Amino acid sequence: MRGSKLHLHSWLIVWLIAIPRSDIVADDPSNMAEGEYVIQGTCRSSDQAPIADVRVELYVALSRTVPVELLRETKSDENGEFRFEGLKAPKYVPQREEYRRYAVVASAPDLATRVDSVSHPSDDSLDLVLSSAATLKGRVINETGDPVPNAILFRNNVLGQSLPGITSALSDVEGRFAITDIFRFKTQFIEVGDPDTLLTKLIPRSQIVCQVEHPDYGNQPFTIAEAPATIEVVLKEPAIIEGTVLDTVTQQPARGVRVSAHAVHDETYRGEILGDGETVTDDEGRYRLLLIPDHYNIWASMTDRTVDAMKSFEAKAGANVAVDLKMIAGGCIEGRLIDSDGQPVTSSPSEPISIGVHGPARPFDGSTVQATMVEENGTFLLRVPPGKNYPYVMSANVTADRNPSNVHKSQPVIVEEGETVKLDIHVGG
Repeated sequence: MRGSKLHLHSWLIVWLIAIPRSDIVADDPSNMAEGEYVIQGTCRSSDQAPIADVRVELYVALSRTVPVELLRETKSDENGEFRFEGLKAPKYVPQREEYRRYAVVASAPDLATRVDSVSHPSDDSLDLVLSSAATLKGRVINETGDPVPNAILFRNNVLGQSLPGITSALSDVEGRFAITDIFRFKTQFIEVGDPDTLLTKLIPRSQIVCQVEHPDYGNQPFTIAEAPATIEVVLKEPAIIEGTVLDTVTQQPARGVRVSAHAVHDETYRGEILGDGETVTDDEGRYRLLLIPDHYNIWASMTDRTVDAMKSFEAKAGANVAVDLKMIAGGCIEGRLIDSDGQPVTSSPSEPISIGVHGPARPFDGSTVQATMVEENGTFLLRVPPGKNYPYVMSANVTADRNPSNVHKSQPVIVEEGETVKLDIHVGG
C-alpha cells in the first residue's frame, strides 16, 4: 500500500483541517494593526469556571511556508475574558492566492496550552477550555538508532507550523525532548477487521497528530495515543526532490511560488497519515523538498497560472531527483451555482461556499483538491489545465448535483488551452 503506515480511525482523529493552502498574499503582517475586526473570548476551566490571568497571544499566518507573526498579547480578566481590537478580518481568496488566518493561544501554569483558529469572520468569539497539562517526552533517533539533536517536535496546530514554546520542544544532543503543556488524555482502542490479513486488530479510537521538523529530515509526522507518555520517534531517511518552476507564458523563472507534494493513496487506504511537504521557489525558480519515502503528486501554485501535477512520483529514501514544473495559462471553468428556479445561490464571508476540482492539477488519488470560493452573486471561476476536470461543491451544508460523494462518477468538464467552459451546478432537490 502507498502512504505512511500510521493507522488511524479517520473519523475521530484530531487533525489539522485541510483547506487549500496559499503563499502569495496581499498584506504584510506589519500592516494588519488597523481595522474594525474584533476577536474576543473567555478562558474557562474544565468545570466551566472562568480563569483569570491566562496569557493570551494572537498570531497571524499568511502561509504554511511563511513564518507566523505574533501580533498581540494580553491576559484574561477576572471573568476570564479577553479581547483583541483593530484587526483586519480573516480571509481566504484562492482566486488571488491570498489568505489570512489567526490563531489564539491561551496558556497558564500547569494547564495544557490551547490553540484555536480564527479562519472565517464568524469565528470571532471563542470559548477556551483549559484542562490539566501532561508531559510527552522521549527520544528522537534515526533508522540506525543514532540520536537526532536539534529536532523540533510539536503537536499539529491550526497554523500548520511550530510555535516556539507552545506544545513544542527541541531535542538535545542525546535526542531527548519533553513537551510539558500538552493536554492529558488516553484513547480507547477498538477492534476492526484488517483487509490485508482478514484478521481483526486493535486500533486507537483517536490519536493526536504531531510533527518533527529537522533540516536534514524535513517534516515527518508521528502520532500519540495518550499523554503523559514516553515515546521514541524514529525519523526516516528522506528523499530529496529538487527542481525549477518555469512560467511558460513569460518564459521566466516562477519566483516565490508555492510548491507542494502530497502522498497519494489507493483502494487499500484506511485513513493513514500521508506524507507531505511544501516550500517556496527562490529568485531563480528553484525549490527543494525533503520527503519521507512514498509516492507523491507534486505541483506548484501561482496566480493566473495552472500546472499539470507530477502524478504518483516515487520518492525513494536517499535519492536525489530532479522534478521540473511548468506553469501554463490553461483554461477556465466559469460557473454558476443555481437553485431549482434558476436563481443564484449566494455565498458570503460568514457562510462561504467552496467549489473543488479534481483533474490534471489535483489528481483523484491525492489528499488535496484545487478550490475556489463562490462569489456573492453565485458565480465562480476555476483555472485548470487542459483535459478532464471534475468540479463539485465542497461545502457540507449545500446539496448539489456535483458533490463529494459522486464526483468520481460525474461527467467531466473537458477544457482546452485558452478556452473558457460554462458550467451550471444545481443546488437542492
